[in-house]
Amino acid sequence: MAFTVFKGEVANKYGLTAGHCYKNSRPSVYSTPHYFGQVQDAQYTSDRDSALIKSVDDNWNLSIITGDVKSHSQRTIRGTWKPGNGKQVCLGGSFTGEVCEVTIRSSTPRCYEFEVQGQEVTRCGLVAGQKIGSRIVQPGDSGGPVYRKAGSSFADAVGIIIGGGSTTNNGDRDMVYYRPIAQVLNDQGVELFTCHNEAPEVCS
Repeated sequence: MAFTVFKGEVANKYGLTAGHCYKNSRPSVYSTPHYFGQVQDAQYTSDRDSALIKSVDDNWNLSIITGDVKSHSQRTIRGTWKPGNGKQVCLGGSFTGEVCEVTIRSSTPRCYEFEVQGQEVTRCGLVAGQKIGSRIVQPGDSGGPVYRKAGSSFADAVGIIIGGGSTTNNGDRDMVYYRPIAQVLNDQGVELFTCHNEAPEVCS
């Protein structure tokens, strides 16, 4: 899951993730072993790929988990950022963990062909990033956050992971394709939940 968003009232919170994970179902979601909520509004078309998870916890923390897959370190979302070519971002895949120093190769959203759940698909409206010589995404990372670190405890939302590709013969996915956060928020008709909504005095 990437970021916390809300519709209308700030208390009406959802988790934001990829839509292709739930294209054929609307399951219950657990943060082991606790019940988290229900998948709603899954979108999966050639140029949309997002879903909302309705949280049952009104006190749900707005932070993202950073670090390796076993980490409990958190960063609070401060706002959004739209990186240009050559800028670097971090990824937060649930299987790969945090990967930073991923360089934006094409900041203009375009169409890419890659594998999703065992099938080759073409998806549009995506931005490409790369970290040469590193596996930066793998199956199961979809829906995770793309972000920029800000200070010691904050982060700015950049997008959500949609897929990955390889430019090497060994097949390691050194490319990531993500949908920019502004487009995802517009697709779902939601707003990003940030520290400005919860505790503006701590935002910096």
